[in-house]
Amino acid sequence: MVNPSLHRFWDPSLVEGGFEPTPLLREKPRAPVFRKVVVLSTLTVEMAPNRTWYEDQPVHLTLIDFYTGETLITSLINPKAASVTDWRVEETGLSRKIIQRASCCLDGWAEARKKIWDYVNADTIIVGYDIKRDLGALRMAHALVVDLKLVVAGWLGMDAVDKEPPGHDNSTTGAPVNIQLENLTNALLGLGIRGENKDKKSPRDTLEEVLAIRETVMWCIDNRRLVKNWGMAEQYGYYQY
Repeated sequence: MVNPSLHRFWDPSLVEGGFEPTPLLREKPRAPVFRKVVVLSTLTVEMAPNRTWYEDQPVHLTLIDFYTGETLITSLINPKAASVTDWRVEETGLSRKIIQRASCCLDGWAEARKKIWDYVNADTIIVGYDIKRDLGALRMAHALVVDLKLVVAGWLGMDAVDKEPPGHDNSTTGAPVNIQLENLTNALLGLGIRGENKDKKSPRDTLEEVLAIRETVMWCIDNRRLVKNWGMAEQYGYYQY
């Protein structure tokens, strides 16, 4: 059962920003069937004006079935706007030219969200990492969410803030723990994502990320004590697991 910690991503005030709650039923019955648990990851670009965190636009998404690993959606998304102020090339590896030349693109966040709703309803659990960003870009308000970042941060008794650790200072407060996705997968499972070059990371790959999130969540469910021990070792430098 996937329920290490359920988080709620729903606030009625979000409706003003174009958000919609995930529907329970489809308007017209059709295949495919709704999935019980899925894993979601997106790449986003910055738009102008960008006054709020949810004004980012998605340019790529991947959705997989948590239990089977089946790829349900993996697609580019055309943000359909001349007001992209930052393509975040180092992170996305994308540009307007690449999007325009793509043979297949979802038509903006609205079509991307509609496509997700082919597989996801209000009873589906969505698993992700920093999932608020993904759901925000898709204007989705969803009540059943497992956020790997929040789960690990909660288990370690820390705020869910990504920080590059300056090293173990062995002070009374301990060193900050790096809970970025690539560090978690590498430290806990020995899986490397975003390439092997530490000086220059490869662009993010949403398919790689959802598979890494899936494996890490499954491992954490069975090894909560080891996650806590790893966190202690990172903070204080003396607790081995």
